[in-house]
Amino acid sequence: MHVLYNRIQRINRLFTVLTGWFVGCLCVVVLYDVLFRYIFAKPLGWAVDFGELVMLPIIYLPAAYISKERGHVSIDVLINRLPARAKRVFEIFGSLMGICFSALLGWQAVIIFCDVYIRNTVTMMGKLPVYPAAMFFVIGVFLLFVQEILNLLENIYILRENEDDKFKTEHNY
Repeated sequence: MHVLYNRIQRINRLFTVLTGWFVGCLCVVVLYDVLFRYIFAKPLGWAVDFGELVMLPIIYLPAAYISKERGHVSIDVLINRLPARAKRVFEIFGSLMGICFSALLGWQAVIIFCDVYIRNTVTMMGKLPVYPAAMFFVIGVFLLFVQEILNLLENIYILRENEDDKFKTEHNY
C-alpha cells in the first residue's frame, strides 16, 4: 500500500510540474500575441483558443496535489476551535464529499471527452482539437478522486490510531 501511495504522489507531483509548464507556455503565447498584435498588427489566430484549451489542465491537473496538501478552502474559524477528534471527523466528512464530487465530475468529464473525441471537435478560430484538453480534464479529476480516497483512508487510520492510543493509556497497556 505504501508503494502505491508513493507512486500516486509522484504522479500528482509530475502533473503539477506539467501544469507549471502549461502556465509558462500560456504566458509566452500571450506575450507573443500581444507583441505581434501591437507591433506588427498581426495577432496570432490561435492564441485565444490555446488559452481556453490550456485552462482545463491548469485547473484540474494540480487538484489532486492541492488536495493532498490540504490546500483547498476550509472554514478555519470554526474548525480550529474543535478538538482534534472532531477535526478528524470533519476531515473524513470532507473526504467523503470530495469523493462524491470528484466521482460526479469525473463522470461528466468522461462524457465530455467522449463527445468531443467522437465529434472531432475543434476550436473556432485556430481549428485546434479539443480532445487533448478534455483528456487532461479526465486525468486530473481521476487523480483527484484517487487522492480523496487516500485522504479518507489516512484520516480513518489516524482516527483509529488515536483511539487505540487512548484505550492503551486508559487501561495501562
